[in-house]
Amino acid sequence: MEGIKDRKFKPHTTVLTNILPDHLDRYSNFEKYAQAEKLIFKYQQSNDNLVINFDNKETHRAKKETNSKVYWFSAKEKIEPGCYLENDELVFQSEQYKMTFAKIS
Repeated sequence: MEGIKDRKFKPHTTVLTNILPDHLDRYSNFEKYAQAEKLIFKYQQSNDNLVINFDNKETHRAKKETNSKVYWFSAKEKIEPGCYLENDELVFQSEQYKMTFAKIS
């Protein structure tokens, strides 16, 4: 992730799946690891999209640290607007429409 900072990587859409203490062997503390994970959206702008895991507490902080449009996803709850599981299907719900785009089984 650190190489992203040097190149000012700026994807139009990116996903922050989780921030867990699983790479602490490469970082001096959890906060430095979390900041490295957040580099994936650091250079995004207001017309970019950031998809964040609603089920991971640490990723909630990312919403406060971005200018991007934020969309949540959850495997546990119905999130609107966002992505969620409903009757073994992956659903995207926005203010304008609801779309099923994958069957999970």
